[in-house]
Amino acid sequence: MDFITKIFNMDLGKLVPDLAGLLDKAKMVIDVSVMVGPVVMLLLGLIYLLIPPKEANYSFGYRTYFGMGSVEAWRFTQKVAGITYIALGIGLLIAMLILTGDFQNADTFDMVMDALKYLLLQAGVALFARLIIGGLAAVFFTSYGDRRDEDKHYE
Repeated sequence: MDFITKIFNMDLGKLVPDLAGLLDKAKMVIDVSVMVGPVVMLLLGLIYLLIPPKEANYSFGYRTYFGMGSVEAWRFTQKVAGITYIALGIGLLIAMLILTGDFQNADTFDMVMDALKYLLLQAGVALFARLIIGGLAAVFFTSYGDRRDEDKHYE
């Protein structure tokens, strides 16, 4: 009988987690998730620029169709990928720091929607980087890895 009385007299509010604490953690998770993309882009750029693989391979390095034909094309592609990712990573990091500056004062739903927009922006920038790197490799090299010359005509 005493057990049943305790169940009916129990405060159910203690079972519900502290929503303010959960919202603070959610804001922290959203902040971190928005900052991961630019940091990863910056780190990949440093890796491609500072410690690229010496020869083309299928396991590590920035691979493009036109960058895999020769060692010269491979090294060019790694250097262009490193510079591009570092530049875009720094730009995105600064932009995300500015854009997420008011996250602490924002409503949680608005913050989540803004974070989704920022993540889509980051995906677009990553696609843009891919197009830049692949395009530059295609402009300077043939699919066989030979440097394109203005005097020669490739079909």
